[in-house]
Amino acid sequence: MLELGYRNLFFLLGILFLFNSSTPLHKFYVSTTSITLLESQNSIHITTKIFIDDMQNALRQFHSSVKLDPDSDLQLVDSLSLHYLNQHLIIKQNQNILPFDFVGKEYDFDLGTYHLEILTHSLTIDTLMITNTVLFDLFEDQKNIIHFKSSNYRKSYLLHFGKSSVLIPIK
Repeated sequence: MLELGYRNLFFLLGILFLFNSSTPLHKFYVSTTSITLLESQNSIHITTKIFIDDMQNALRQFHSSVKLDPDSDLQLVDSLSLHYLNQHLIIKQNQNILPFDFVGKEYDFDLGTYHLEILTHSLTIDTLMITNTVLFDLFEDQKNIIHFKSSNYRKSYLLHFGKSSVLIPIK
């Protein structure tokens, strides 16, 4: 009787394994963006981490043969990356878009890390409106995590199709 129980258990586990292995895996779509307001340096530092294959697909909307890691054409990839991020990562202060400079990028395994900077010279920043629609044009279930930090405020936000913007109080 005990032997029959083990056989049934192994049979059920085998069926579950076969069922699970034939079911396609669901990919998780997420990016993370860290935004740090450095008032003493009159700048905002932005670091965005995006899966390389997803960013490559996004950039192929503009140039079909672009390849990342290694880059097919360094200047083209940087230019397309800046163009894409300018369209999908928007930071406003008092309804004015704050333009950012593309500082550089690096690849680590399957992640691309994009470094951006906004110079805030004479701005008095009380609030920032951040819109992040990175990869929303490719994936309906894309999630974008924002980590914000300043000298007196630190908070994380989850953005998605239903909520692509957040108003961040600074003071």
